[in-house]
Amino acid sequence: MTHALVVGGTGMLRPVSLYLAAKYNKVSVVAMSDRLDSLVSESDKINPIRVDYCNTAVLDSALQAATNEFGRFDIAVIWVHLKKAPEAPYVIAKYVSGRYIHLLPSWTADPAKENQKLQKERHKRFEEIKNLNYQEIILGWQGSRWLHNDEISAGTIYAIEHPKQKQVIGTVEPWSAKPL
Repeated sequence: MTHALVVGGTGMLRPVSLYLAAKYNKVSVVAMSDRLDSLVSESDKINPIRVDYCNTAVLDSALQAATNEFGRFDIAVIWVHLKKAPEAPYVIAKYVSGRYIHLLPSWTADPAKENQKLQKERHKRFEEIKNLNYQEIILGWQGSRWLHNDEISAGTIYAIEHPKQKQVIGTVEPWSAKPL
């Protein structure tokens, strides 16, 4: 059985959840939103995991249950607010045997030295996890505005189909041109 995971898959990544449901036997979707019910009604391949990823103990338990039932995740697409739940991405990674596609906010591309240090630490921690193919997608902007949800989903699906270790949806340069 093939098993995918989408964290944050009911909002901007909803089309990604449905895209993966067309390709995998089961897609576990972590979300707190009421939109999780409507996503489940669109595909019988969606396994809803209604937890707050900020509570890493509960998240860990829920992912363990999902992998016990459907197997480890062959691919994971992760959108986690890093400032709210900095350890959640690593808890999730324990259950992935394959591609781990980590969507990151534009501030992670800020050339400030503090962000460069955080990037190195993040990469080092992910490199230590066996059987993990880490890929990051930085969400930038388009012209003078932030990306729309459909642009983020389309860019994420493109990244799934055309894997690279690092990709940017939109642009993050020059940093001084980012929207306010």
